[in-house]
Amino acid sequence: RDSEDGQVGNIDENNYLEHLGEKRYSWYASQYPRVSTSSGTYHMQGSCDPNATTGAVSYHPNCTSANNDIDTGGVIAPTQTSRQVYRKSADLIPFIKALYEQDEDLYDLGYYFTNSGAGSSMIFPHTTLDSSSSYLSVGCDWLRSMNPVRMDEKPILSDEEIRRCHPEGVEVPTREYNPLERGWFRDFALDAFRTNTFGPYINAWNSETQWLMGAGRPIYDPITGTLVACILIDYTMDGIDSLLADLTFNQIGTLHLVRNDEFGTIASSQDVDYSTATSALTVNNTVIGPGVTMEKYREIQSLFDFSRSDWTPEEAKERYASAVIKSEESSLIAYPVPSIPDEYDPYFRPDFFIICSVSRENNIFTIDELVQEEIDDQVTKLVVLILCLGLGGLVVIFLLIFAMATYLTRPLVYINETGEDILNTFAETAKSEKNVDTRSISTKCAPKTEVDTLVAAFGRMVANFSGGGTTRRQKIEDNEVLNSFDLQDHFRPLYESRSYVGFKFGYPVEKDGGTRHLGTNASSTLKRSASAVEDSSTNKAPIIRSPLFIYMTGLMIVPLVVTVVLLSALVLWRIAQEMPQLIDPLKEEYLDLRSGFQNLLSSTLSSFATRVMEKTLREIHLFARIASWVFFGGIGLKDSLTSFLFGANEECKVLPSGACTFGEVACDCSWNDFYQRSGLQPCSVHPNSRALQRLHVEGLREDIDATGDRFNTSFPNVALTPNTTEWYNGIGDMPGPVNGTSISRYRTTLDRVKTFSSLSSVIFPLYNYDQSIGKPLGIYIGFEQDGGFYGYTGCDVGFSAYAFWQSTEANGASALRPELCPLNKYGYDCRCRGWYDEGKQKALANEGFLHISPPYVFAGTTIVAQSVTSPLIDPQSDEHIGQVLIDIMPNAIIKALESHDYYSSELGTGLKPLLITPNGDVLNNDVVVAPGYWLDQDGQSIESIFTDPSFTSVVTDMR
Repeated sequence: RDSEDGQVGNIDENNYLEHLGEKRYSWYASQYPRVSTSSGTYHMQGSCDPNATTGAVSYHPNCTSANNDIDTGGVIAPTQTSRQVYRKSADLIPFIKALYEQDEDLYDLGYYFTNSGAGSSMIFPHTTLDSSSSYLSVGCDWLRSMNPVRMDEKPILSDEEIRRCHPEGVEVPTREYNPLERGWFRDFALDAFRTNTFGPYINAWNSETQWLMGAGRPIYDPITGTLVACILIDYTMDGIDSLLADLTFNQIGTLHLVRNDEFGTIASSQDVDYSTATSALTVNNTVIGPGVTMEKYREIQSLFDFSRSDWTPEEAKERYASAVIKSEESSLIAYPVPSIPDEYDPYFRPDFFIICSVSRENNIFTIDELVQEEIDDQVTKLVVLILCLGLGGLVVIFLLIFAMATYLTRPLVYINETGEDILNTFAETAKSEKNVDTRSISTKCAPKTEVDTLVAAFGRMVANFSGGGTTRRQKIEDNEVLNSFDLQDHFRPLYESRSYVGFKFGYPVEKDGGTRHLGTNASSTLKRSASAVEDSSTNKAPIIRSPLFIYMTGLMIVPLVVTVVLLSALVLWRIAQEMPQLIDPLKEEYLDLRSGFQNLLSSTLSSFATRVMEKTLREIHLFARIASWVFFGGIGLKDSLTSFLFGANEECKVLPSGACTFGEVACDCSWNDFYQRSGLQPCSVHPNSRALQRLHVEGLREDIDATGDRFNTSFPNVALTPNTTEWYNGIGDMPGPVNGTSISRYRTTLDRVKTFSSLSSVIFPLYNYDQSIGKPLGIYIGFEQDGGFYGYTGCDVGFSAYAFWQSTEANGASALRPELCPLNKYGYDCRCRGWYDEGKQKALANEGFLHISPPYVFAGTTIVAQSVTSPLIDPQSDEHIGQVLIDIMPNAIIKALESHDYYSSELGTGLKPLLITPNGDVLNNDVVVAPGYWLDQDGQSIESIFTDPSFTSVVTDMR
């Protein structure tokens, strides 16, 4: 107890590595040389050392032995519940000690009891509270709040119990410590249905600055709803800091763990050092990031509303996965801690946010900006080049068009000038005919076109005009053709319009009297001029054969097209020359990013798998430690026996395989058991189902000696068929001590069964506390002396089929222990299984006290899962007596490894998950996750999946 100043702890400079470890010894040794891991500290108000003097750590004024009376609860705040609380808390010490050993970041663990309002504490490891310190009470008025569990409008504690507290605002000496007056206790108790955290805060009991975090939850009596206690675990932030340091991505971002509170309290950050801090650091008063400001942190907090009653895990995960909060200097992504549950939980609230801040000055943005600058520079050069070439091309095209226009317009200008000349000299006299020269309008190098023909015809026509005299008469010949191209009717309105009033010239209008002029008085044999009205289009050549068309196309269109093509080709050539300069650095950086992503993904998945496995490792450590203390005398036992399930295989062996329905196993639907959840076993609802849980004991009793040991077999005289196996059917069948008095807790079969029965207080809580899909499939102990296999498997009745298990080449049993499990022998013997033999051999070779098997098919089932096992070795004799075992389904790890969220991303394209165990089983199978492999297949080695010989060295490095 926390009162005897002369008591000496079990820790000294010679054994601290065994009990505390290097790290934790510095926390306690210098300040509290009385620290002990062989017990905890029980403290109630006013407990002290009557012999202590002023200044001693256990001093309290006017202290007497009455201050330490457990039956009365002391003199400061006596209660009638103190004795019961003290006795119950003492029973919890082995469990807390095992948990404390498992994690070196734990500072202490404690149960803080209400104790009828007076409060009391059981803390591990044992230390002595310093009487020179004090704390500020928050009072106990909050205990008048409505009980959150009963919801019957009654307060959590009565007024009588509340009066045992110190009032709010009073400074209380540590010797009168009442946990009900602490803010964390109040917050835990009022938030009854979830685990809460607080901190970071400075450890008040350490002379050196030490920052701690706290986590815990209240304990309410499940039947009465009474607040019994709060659990509190204090731990350092070293593990969190180490985890964040491992999760870096090419050094392009920083990680920060920030509490989901009003101030944005920083729990851990790669940008801050808490060792020199004197108060908690917050986003509001500390620069982290870059870009992690209060404004941005408020955006992170408001990303999703978990107070809604209709939110789903899928939408919450998607919201955080897709959210990127940007600022001028960085981009932020965040995710809640604890992680979002797979199923809706109305009480879920994030305690923290893990924030990744990626600066725009880091590589991922720098390379983008450099490439963008280079692209802009090259684009500018290309634009200048295109403008110059384009202007040059336009000048060339303009000159070509100008030349073409000149060529086309010279003949037309000639015709126009000649026409004007004729008109201007009309009716003038001349002595000679007009002389026309058409050669001067043509270019020697120009091709002949329709324009030249037109000019030539025009020249011939005007050459017949005379400058004087009358036009020469043309002799009428007999071959005159009749003009049938009659337009008289068409032109009549024109002639008649001359008689209109106001017509300018007033020409006389001829009256034809209705006659028509058909031409000269020619013979009736005149030819008709039908050809004159024929469609002249029938004699036209195709347009593409036109010389003018060809000339215009060649001089105008072709140069224009050629110029555009040349410009395009030149631009493309320049781009092709410059593109490698743009792509190569980007490609190099992309490969670096992809490599970094692969490393980050591997380390993240590894950390995730480690955290998932830590749960199982914590459970196996707790089970193995307490089992060791129980079997080897570290914990006292009463002479009592828990009820078991016996005789399952004796009952079922006579029936066909799979036909036995052993009906004594309880299965509650609320357990979320794998076999019930998978539809392999029916479930029902029980009001108090845990009282129906029973351990099962199965062991062969053939070929045993007087103590029940069995190290050989008389097969095939026994166990040739399931029906010829022999199993224990009750306590009366089991060999026990020769004189009826046990000299060992494991020497005989009956000793082992009786000792094992006491472990129900460990096995059932390990199974019951976890309601997730990651709860154990089974918890067992297998014994070396007789191969007995005892345990608990929830809803599963597979243990009733052990008689049908057979030693085969496929399971390798005969190779492991041929003297026990020769080929074709029936009857399950745990010593012939790979998980048992590997764990045993590793421990005896001092290569480790933990073995995780590759996935394998469980005996008597089609279930493929893994086993985690640790040895039971007597510390006095070094005798190996068996293996503790927990079977698990690594669903969470496999689900994470095979998630398409990683491998469908741009950087994750083509990456494949791969997970193997460090050592293969008896058949060298080691694959857990690999492309094309599933757990329900037969076991495989990684070399059988990747057959390339060069992969062998990779596997060696991995191992």
